[in-house]
Amino acid sequence: MKAWRAKRQALKWVYGDEGAQYEKLLKYRADLLNTNPGSNVEIWRDESKFKGFYVCLAPLKEAFKSGCRPLISLDGCWLKGTYGGNLLAAVAIDPNDCIFPVAYAVIADVESKETWSWFLTNLGYDLEITNSHHIAFMSDRQKGLIGAVKDLFPEAEHRNCVRHMYQNFRQKHKGKALKDIVWNATRASNEVRFRICMERLEQEDREARKWFDHSERPFQTWTRALFKTHSRCDMLLNNLCESFNRYILDARDKAIITLLEMIKNKLMKRLYKKKEWINKYQGLICPKIEKKLNQIRLEAALFRPNFSGGPKVSVEGPGGPFIVDMQKRSCTCRRWDLTGLPCPRALVSIHGNCDSVEDYVNVYYKVETFKNVYSHFINPINLEDNWPEVMNGGKVLPPKIVRKKRGKKPKLRRKEAEELQKQKQAEAQRESENGHNARGHYEYVNIVVPETRQPFKTQDLVSEYVSWGNSNQFNHETWNNSQLEVNLANQSIITQESRQKSTGVECIQDGVVVQVTDVVNVSDKGVDCVRVAWCAQDETADCVQGDRCAQDKSVDCVRGARRAQDESANYVRGDQCAQDESAHAGL
Repeated sequence: MKAWRAKRQALKWVYGDEGAQYEKLLKYRADLLNTNPGSNVEIWRDESKFKGFYVCLAPLKEAFKSGCRPLISLDGCWLKGTYGGNLLAAVAIDPNDCIFPVAYAVIADVESKETWSWFLTNLGYDLEITNSHHIAFMSDRQKGLIGAVKDLFPEAEHRNCVRHMYQNFRQKHKGKALKDIVWNATRASNEVRFRICMERLEQEDREARKWFDHSERPFQTWTRALFKTHSRCDMLLNNLCESFNRYILDARDKAIITLLEMIKNKLMKRLYKKKEWINKYQGLICPKIEKKLNQIRLEAALFRPNFSGGPKVSVEGPGGPFIVDMQKRSCTCRRWDLTGLPCPRALVSIHGNCDSVEDYVNVYYKVETFKNVYSHFINPINLEDNWPEVMNGGKVLPPKIVRKKRGKKPKLRRKEAEELQKQKQAEAQRESENGHNARGHYEYVNIVVPETRQPFKTQDLVSEYVSWGNSNQFNHETWNNSQLEVNLANQSIITQESRQKSTGVECIQDGVVVQVTDVVNVSDKGVDCVRVAWCAQDETADCVQGDRCAQDKSVDCVRGARRAQDESANYVRGDQCAQDESAHAGL
């Protein structure tokens, strides 16, 4: 107890008294508005007692308007200080598919319709959401959030996190077969595939199918087949806010002003680092988007376009023929419409027309858009002694102290049962050689394929993937349990190069080098090892045959030498016979 009291006193000296910081909130707000003009900072009080503190800095909201997609993820997390409370956050997605916080607020009470209505009212004012047709929200179905969004933004699209929905589903309906069908239904990008998945679910379990008929779980909130296309985002999980909550984890147990300053400083440094990083990048498309296009190129090898001379192209391949409209930049599979990135069928059509893929990528993913978003900057505030005095502002009293259990306060969130199961499986598959687990690691592997064996093609990598009929219904677990044991999400990139140097298993002849430049999973590694073993066996067999040939040649050479000796001996004998005959002739 003495050590705990000493630590608490030391933290008070470093960060200040938590209760006294509430009395300084008015000064802090005034200085924050002076240093960052155009920002919106609101204090919510009930008879001078603190209820909430909302912050939306001007650089963040201007950056959101200049290039972020119109999708906002909403979530709240617990604060672990003396007075408890929650932190509400609105997080968008930047052109490189990374988090971009827009606004945040500290509230003294738990999440409710009242607190979310107050937060969303300020957010709608800052982002100028007068007509909610163009905006989309993603949430975990927090208490009161659905009603607040429906009241304030009635025309907005509201998506629900599929992971949280499935956690509720699996409490009554368990089993891998049901899990695969449900996730395939969520990933279906068109209504035809979605109806097929729901029919399979009804055949498997009627009660499980009826579970989705509840009014709180409408189809358009959790499946890509019914998502609107204006947001150019097909996310199914609320990972944006989860990442932001982890990003500010070290600040969630601090006093309120210390908490707000740590969050602001993190965002200030983040904007600067992103700006410096993109200035050094060479390319037209953001790096993460470029990786997605490389994956789409692998899938595009399975399709064949049939041009009509007009803007529409019929593409044949797995799942039946699809129609690609090059002018409207859409496809009947709806993947191009949902994401703004050309689908494999569209990519084949683009290459068939000898056009550049970058010209058909949505402007949200361009490097210029990224530079516009991160061209804004947040100004630091002055020292506490230089904060302006606030006249006639009243007082801000701290809320009630929250009683907590003794001991160390937990910082990490409580994981779900499915997450713990995946974590145990990853730890069980840990490799003994280098210590990496099944999640994969970055490495470069050179595999030599001899000339007698053809290098494996893209069709081999996605043959099992194609058997599902559509790439949107791809199931990772079923893929990992297939014959190939290859995970398409982390598939290798195949390039043909000349060999620079020989290795232990290489032959003297030139071969084809397969260079793996992406994440190599353990499942992939197993297949690669088999291929390496095959290649090594072929090469060693060739080497053994070469040695045998060399031995045979050497034996032939020895035999030839012996024959030469015999011929020379016969020649000598012939000379001797000739000499004898001449001698007889002389006699």
